[in-house]
Amino acid sequence: MSHPDFVSGVSARLINRPPTDPVWDPPTLSECPESVTDDFLSIPEASQRLPLLKKGAPEYTTYPHEVFGLPSESQIREVVKRARMPAKDLVEWFVREYKGKEGVREKVREVVQRKTESDGTGFVVWKGIDGL
Repeated sequence: MSHPDFVSGVSARLINRPPTDPVWDPPTLSECPESVTDDFLSIPEASQRLPLLKKGAPEYTTYPHEVFGLPSESQIREVVKRARMPAKDLVEWFVREYKGKEGVREKVREVVQRKTESDGTGFVVWKGIDGL
């Protein structure tokens, strides 16, 4: 994190108001010597890799912290397919289910706008073959 490009990037995007463009040195990755990028990916001699999974530990086939995130597109699709409701009601249902969590309303609206269509009676259905 002490690398000048890291400091430039964080300052430009997170500290400067309004955000500015970072000034990289060199200006493009293709101009950067491999020795610099190799330094970011190498493990110092006195260090070892952190074991991510222990022998016998469960293998995660799904993200274990999903419960803390926003609804996924597949979760939204399942509710659209199970429950017949207008788009506005669908969005509000998710907001209630996620207890007013920030970003839920925006995420569900975006997915509904992009992936659903009206069935002609005011309810939304999933677009495509699997939606009908």
